[in-house]
Amino acid sequence: MEASVVYVALDVHKDSIVIAVAREGREAAEHGKTIPNDAVRLQKALKLLLRTGERLKVCYEAGPTGFVLCRRLREAGIECLVVAPSLVPGKPGDRVKTDRRDARRLAHFLRSGDLTEVYLPHEAVEAIRDLKRARPRRQVRRARGAAPTEQVSPAARPPTGTQPPGPKSTWTGSAGSGSTTRRSSGSWRTTSRRWRTWRSAWSD
Repeated sequence: MEASVVYVALDVHKDSIVIAVAREGREAAEHGKTIPNDAVRLQKALKLLLRTGERLKVCYEAGPTGFVLCRRLREAGIECLVVAPSLVPGKPGDRVKTDRRDARRLAHFLRSGDLTEVYLPHEAVEAIRDLKRARPRRQVRRARGAAPTEQVSPAARPPTGTQPPGPKSTWTGSAGSGSTTRRSSGSWRTTSRRWRTWRSAWSD
């Protein structure tokens, strides 16, 4: 006789795990208990759910906690799969979310076979992924800790529509005229020489 299946869903967080159970049949999934996030304590809690002639099938959503828990359960002989959270069925407009409710909903769909399992990567591949994710976070923290860039006072900026004067240049024009001209020092020297030549010729 084939063993009946006890469907267990886990809502895994950094510090805690919420357990929900759905047994074969049409009974609604129910909340089991909430325990600290510890693989050994989880295995003990799961074994207490079993009756004679039953076996476990466990799942939880892929997330920041990774796949370590899944590997530990499989090593202990417990069937476990990690599912895609974006593909979990849901009712439109249902925005009420609690850890217990999420776990019960996951156990229900695990029993109905409506969950999509994700690929379980090798431990080395997962370690490389974690390293790549951590690198941008370190760069952001380093940028936040850097000294702020020097701010230029609005009073020290040139008027709108103009360019700051370069070396050996003269700016003419009055404020509010709407036009500002730039003449180099070479142009002023040329004009000055012409003025002196004209004045000398006029005096003669």
